[in-house]
This record gives sequence, structure tokens and C-alpha cells, in this order.
Amino acid sequence: MAVTVMWLTGRIGYDKYVQFISGSMSTGVFAFPARNTNDAFHGGRPENFELISREEIHGSRVVSLEPVNISGRLYFHYLSPGISNLNVDARMEALLAGNRPPSKVHTRIMAIINTTPDSFYPGSRHMAPDKDVDSILDQKPDIVDIGGESTRPGSPQVSAAEEIERIRPVLDYVTSTSRIPVSLDTRHPEVANYFRDRIRILNDISGFSDQRMIHIAADGELQCVVMHMRGTPETMQTMTQYGDLIAETIKEIQERVIHLMDSGVASDRIIVDPGIGFAKDTAGNLEILRNIRSYRFGFPLLVGVSRKAFIGNITGRDVHGRLPGTIALTAYLASEGVDIVRVHDAAENSDAVKIIEALKNPGS
Repeated sequence: MAVTVMWLTGRIGYDKYVQFISGSMSTGVFAFPARNTNDAFHGGRPENFELISREEIHGSRVVSLEPVNISGRLYFHYLSPGISNLNVDARMEALLAGNRPPSKVHTRIMAIINTTPDSFYPGSRHMAPDKDVDSILDQKPDIVDIGGESTRPGSPQVSAAEEIERIRPVLDYVTSTSRIPVSLDTRHPEVANYFRDRIRILNDISGFSDQRMIHIAADGELQCVVMHMRGTPETMQTMTQYGDLIAETIKEIQERVIHLMDSGVASDRIIVDPGIGFAKDTAGNLEILRNIRSYRFGFPLLVGVSRKAFIGNITGRDVHGRLPGTIALTAYLASEGVDIVRVHDAAENSDAVKIIEALKNPGS
């Protein structure tokens, strides 16, 4: 069995994205950089892509087929019961022919400021403009991400009015004393609309599932962080089972991205986030991180791992002792060319990025 590919355009390579067109409207083709855990992928070299199609399903498992040889290069072909409706159209060109990563990638630091009494890490709670907020700004992160609602697993939703009241004094202080770009971490249109004129980035953990959020982003020409999540913070950890985690999460992110572009959000204002810890268990988080290059399909990539529970599950440390594990992951993500890391400890993680970039970019 082979996938029918009528033609492809673009230069083939890990950082040279490709457009694949399927041979019929009933057979979808889905392409992204080949995962590191692909057993048939000899040597794990990341310059190939893998194809996923749904011509037929064999039971409940992912079926690995013979690789497809296109222009002398192998593409790995899967059938997955979790993947459907993957008809490719012209919009995929924007996804797969997107921004080529520069030869010298700089990983930016997004510093977390939570204006909440219940965020999972007490050190990130800043209910007023205090010396700790000053300290974060003094560390000169590339971006500050301000949120007023905890989205830790099991956390309840707060009202938009309460979220605004929590955020306002801190955001007012940050924007009046600093020129660091502000990202607003919210899933509520009322909150986004209230602060829209003072922010650069809208970071919506729901992946812009509310059309009102998309309109606010489009009208305000805001950058959008499109994160993958299933369910809500209250229910997401009951939704950690996938048929093919990498393929399904990428498919769902791409569907959201296409919808944003169809709704007027320019492709150069979209950032994608695989949603570490959101409807993923420890094994799932590690699988995504091992294959983080698979999430490079034409858009800047943001990853947030800072002090999260899966680090504690591996190291045995509570949230206060997870900084070393976080720094290790930041160094790894920087080495993999991730564009933005979202962290609680800006200075320490910035140092890790600087070391990795000095190793990767000699003479710079």
C-alpha cells in the first residue's frame, strides 16, 4: 500500500518546509518532520519528513508502512486510527512553507508573572507590583507573560471581572516602568479585550477555541500563542490517552492555526505551543520533548516546562526543588532550536540559553 502523491513543491529538508498534495479528496496526507522515536527511521536524521494518511485502518494500532521514496529521499508513512479528515488544500502551503529557522537561532525567554493566589509555584504569585516584579524586570527577559487565573490541573475557572482586577495593577506597573513586550495569559475574551491596547501577545491555553478571542487578536494585530489542550484545566488530566500523541496533537494544532488564518490572523503573527502538561501525562510530555522538532512546521515554537509536575515525577523534587530540572530542559530546548521558553526563573534559564548558543554558534 502506498500513499498517492500527485506533486510536491518546495525544498525538502528539516528546516525547508514542504507542501504535499494528496491524490484524492478522500485520502488525506499529513506531513511534518520525522520523529526521533520512529524505529524505521534509520539514524534518526531530522532532515526527512514523515507522511501520515488514512487509507484504511487496521484495528486500533498505528500501522507503519513501507517508506515512500520521493526524489531519492525516504518519507515514512503511517496509518493511524486517531487521524482522520486530513485532506490537504492550498492553506497547507502557509503551514509547511513557512518561516525557515535562521542559521543562528536565538531562544527567547518569556518570564512568568502570575497575579494569582493559587498558582502551582508559590514563587510566581505576585498579587501587587512588588520588589519581586522589579526583580523579574531587572533580569531583562525578552517577554513577560502576565496571567490572572491558575490553569494548574484541576483548577477552577475564575470570573473575567476578578481576573481583570488581579491583572490590572501589575500590568499597569510593568507597562509604565518597562519596555519589555507583554504577553497576556488568558482564555477569556472579556479580559483580552480589556487589555488589548497594552499587550503584544495573546497567550490562550484553549487554542483560541472562542471565536471572540480570534476577532480580538485579528483586530488588534496581536501575536497569538496557539497551545494544544484537550478539555479544561479542571478535566484535562482525564484526557491523556492518545492513539498517536505526536500526530494527533500536531493535527489539532494545525487545524486551529488554519482556522485563525481563515479568520483574519496573519500567519506571521502565530506561535505554536504543544502544551506540556495540558492533557498529557509524564510519558506524553517526554515523548513530545523527545520529538520537539516535529512541532516545527512553519511557525515559531514556544514550550513551557518550568517547574512542572512531570519534572518532580522524574527527580522526586517538590516544586521548590525543580529549578535544576527546568534549566536542563531549557538547555535541551535551546539546543533543539525552540524559539521561546516560558519560565519562572528568567536569569538562570537565560544563562543556560547563552551557554548553548555559544556552543552552537562559535565566533558569535
